Amino acid sequence: MALSCLPLNVKARQCKVDMPIARFNLRFEVEDHAGAPVFVALDSQVQKLVCQKAAELIGAMKLI
Repeated sequence: MALSCLPLNVKARQCKVDMPIARFNLRFEVEDHAGAPVFVALDSQVQKLVCQKAAELIGAMKLI
């Protein structure tokens, strides 16, 4: 993967990623008598739950 950043000014940079990175971003909705809050689990938390990285699961899906 190649990542190149081109300085636009002192405060901000424009970055170009040549290859996307597989990451988890899951939303859980839990409902009870008090309401239905939404929980968001990001990459590191989901990896612990499913014991695999997102890229590994995407690779396995391509084999199906």
